[in-house]
Amino acid sequence: DIEVITQAMMINDPNYDLDSFSGKNMDNYSASLKENKEYIFDEMKETFDYMHHALDFYSDKLVLKKTVVPIIITIGKMAKDQDLNKDLFLEWIQEFKLSIENRGKIRINYTEYMGTGSFSKNKVYGRLSAAKRHFEIFCKNRMALVQ
Repeated sequence: DIEVITQAMMINDPNYDLDSFSGKNMDNYSASLKENKEYIFDEMKETFDYMHHALDFYSDKLVLKKTVVPIIITIGKMAKDQDLNKDLFLEWIQEFKLSIENRGKIRINYTEYMGTGSFSKNKVYGRLSAAKRHFEIFCKNRMALVQ
């Protein structure tokens, strides 16, 4: 749990340049948290509160994999920042899972960035880019349905 939270913080910290999720980089980032990083703790707390209400008892094994959770947390922060309805965020998670499995309505290349070397900068940002694109398309499609 701590590893995944640290990884999410590394992605979401605007003052940190992610190199990879290697043990050494995670240790260095964790050590840096002693230096005026309250902003990232506050931001993550707000994100986790939002996600807790949205996902309450959600427990899908694919979405809760340690390579997926930091990405989900990052998109959760985006959803919170956009004040997205929590039920819509849960719908996004469910659709995102289907898209990862190539069964969703929105096609993404997420799985290209999994597997060997999945903690490298390229693969982390590849997964993040695919998830952001999926989230943006999902939100655009949902807004089109409302209008």
